[in-house]
Amino acid sequence: MDSNTERLLSKYWAQTFPDNDVSISMFNYLVKCYSQDHRFYHTGEHIYDMLYEIELEFSYNSRKVEYADEDAIMAAAFYHDIVYAPRAEPFQNERASANVAYAQIVAMGCTEGFAISVSDLIMVTAGHEAKNPDEGVLIDADLGILSEAHHVYQRYVKNLRKEYSFANDEQWHDGRSKFLEGMIARDRIYYDGTVWWQEEQAIENMTFELNALKEGAIVDTSDEEDTPTVIISSLLS
Repeated sequence: MDSNTERLLSKYWAQTFPDNDVSISMFNYLVKCYSQDHRFYHTGEHIYDMLYEIELEFSYNSRKVEYADEDAIMAAAFYHDIVYAPRAEPFQNERASANVAYAQIVAMGCTEGFAISVSDLIMVTAGHEAKNPDEGVLIDADLGILSEAHHVYQRYVKNLRKEYSFANDEQWHDGRSKFLEGMIARDRIYYDGTVWWQEEQAIENMTFELNALKEGAIVDTSDEEDTPTVIISSLLS
């Protein structure tokens, strides 16, 4: 994690958690986790992007939504990927992250009720199905990358493929296609379905990627910035 991202995260941390020695220690632990070598997308930058989007929603809140606990939402964003192992079984990372969050938040001096709320929110990120505004703003921020500009989305695919470098192309194609098909088939991608362009951009990005996979796309995981993220020879010929 670069120093600028760490600095930005520390500001959000200070707004969310108590100011004590335990909190400082827990923040340093969080930075270490999000800086692990096997992470390329699930990094501190992803956490900052989520926190920024959530803060914007709280600030503008044009729909006048009442959130049950804004601090719990921010805390869940901080911790939802603190444990991330690409080889983990479904829900295993989220469950482990929720457990870490609960233990550390209580250790910082927050109430057990607050820690439970944060842990519950983290578990919702496993299936990305929100049932209330608190869950909705968290999930929408987590899925925000799906509706980014095409080149940003492509970079996300590239970094995600790096995290799954242990999988061969067939395994990647099968697993990724299943995810994309499931998301595209949903009634709507985002809990806040009022932003029509966000839905359209997400569908466009995912449909492009899914079609590319069906054409036998190869994800370029090189570190060269000027190479295309996805090479689709059959579509370019």
